[in-house]
Amino acid sequence: SGKYIIRYSEGNDKILGILGEQVRLKKDSKVYFAQLPTCGFRSSIYDAATDFHNGIAAVKQDNSWMFISDRYQKIMDLDSDDIRYANEGLWISEQNNQFGVINSKGETLVEHIFDMIFDFNEGIAPMQVDDMWGYLDINGQILLEPSLPLAWEFEEGFARVINKGRIGFINKQMNLAFDKGFSDAHNFSEGLAHVQ
Repeated sequence: SGKYIIRYSEGNDKILGILGEQVRLKKDSKVYFAQLPTCGFRSSIYDAATDFHNGIAAVKQDNSWMFISDRYQKIMDLDSDDIRYANEGLWISEQNNQFGVINSKGETLVEHIFDMIFDFNEGIAPMQVDDMWGYLDINGQILLEPSLPLAWEFEEGFARVINKGRIGFINKQMNLAFDKGFSDAHNFSEGLAHVQ
């Protein structure tokens, strides 16, 4: 429409993300938040920060992570070396190079026993142990033991996986959906997947 959604300029500040009424900005090596539309009312300065999700952001200050409200008030300290939002109200937490899952109340849903966990889609996330990938659900139930060289996130009921050197698709019952593998494949979108 040609209108500015936000007009912001203050030195070398860089916009990292906009979600709802919150703008996440970076100045030098620090991160802070401002509110739209005026970019008034600013938060404290943090070492790192995620965007807000459901009124909560994770921020790092003085080498410690915490959840804050969308009014920049501390909600709770987190026992994490690093943290990121993983969809569906869940957060991937890292402790001592191992990954687990916590909810927005800071409760551990999945213990920190995995080498990596990707984001949750459709209630399922790929996880890695000893260079092999499998799947777990939002309750921490292992749906497929790590047995695949690579696994992607679910889209429209299917996820791409590497199986026997080819790309295939797995369904939510953890069965290969197609006998033939492909040299290239993309996620399903509107019921179709581009494959080669």
